[in-house]
Amino acid sequence: MEICYQAEDKNIGDARVAFVLGHEMAHLGNDDFWHIGESLRVLVLEGVVELVEYPVSKPMPLSEINSGYGKPCRMFVSPSGVKTLVYEDFAVDVRDDLITGVILFEKGRS
Repeated sequence: MEICYQAEDKNIGDARVAFVLGHEMAHLGNDDFWHIGESLRVLVLEGVVELVEYPVSKPMPLSEINSGYGKPCRMFVSPSGVKTLVYEDFAVDVRDDLITGVILFEKGRS
């Protein structure tokens, strides 16, 4: 709320709040949601599961993925140092060269 009302004009702040509420209500109307459990996160958009993220039960060496799938398409590094390596239809979270999490998605679904 504070961010919405940073402008001096109250009407601008009201418009920003209305936009945010409308945006979030549209997600509800489309059956969009994140399910977050103890060790599983699922993103659903318009009633379709788009992404599933879960930790691995036993961290495995990054070399096992590299030998089977080659180099990733993209890589992101979080401020905490966790690397997310993105492959064709999955991604892995890596810390200290050990895979700690898996993210599954389907590329290019329309």
